[in-house]
Amino acid sequence: MNILKINQAQKETIGIQLLRRDSKAGCDLLIFNTNEMVFSLSIYRNKIVVESDIDITDFTWYLEKILPVFKNSSLQVEQIICEQVV
Repeated sequence: MNILKINQAQKETIGIQLLRRDSKAGCDLLIFNTNEMVFSLSIYRNKIVVESDIDITDFTWYLEKILPVFKNSSLQVEQIICEQVV
């Protein structure tokens, strides 16, 4: 945490890799400043199960896991954008 505080004080982009203990899913978290964070869902990405070759990220699964962390930390979420590049 001390390293993160130093990086933030120097206005550096902070990168953290997050992994869930109870699943293989994870993400890369980039913190650009105190107002903007980006989650790249690239580690064993959870997908919506459909009976075709469609490859769709299950954004709901991630939001259900991530948003409570912000709420419990008294952080306010102003905007959420979910997009997948195919």
